[in-house]
Amino acid sequence: MNFSQDKLYRTVNEELNKHVFLKVNFLDIIVDIGFQSIWTTNFDKVIEKNFENKNININAIHDEIDLSSVSLKK
Repeated sequence: MNFSQDKLYRTVNEELNKHVFLKVNFLDIIVDIGFQSIWTTNFDKVIEKNFENKNININAIHDEIDLSSVSLKK
């Protein structure tokens, strides 16, 4: 079978566009689960911002000094 470049691009594009990809924000799912505690090693503020956007107070630990505010009973 002989394809021109245009026909090849069109065919690939048509096949790719057949698939519907589910758009899910996994951070929203994590926030909505309602965990009492989440420990991460993220080096940005993305997770914290997702909690903030949903008006959920968090106790972010960034440095050793912040550990003094952690309650081990929760």
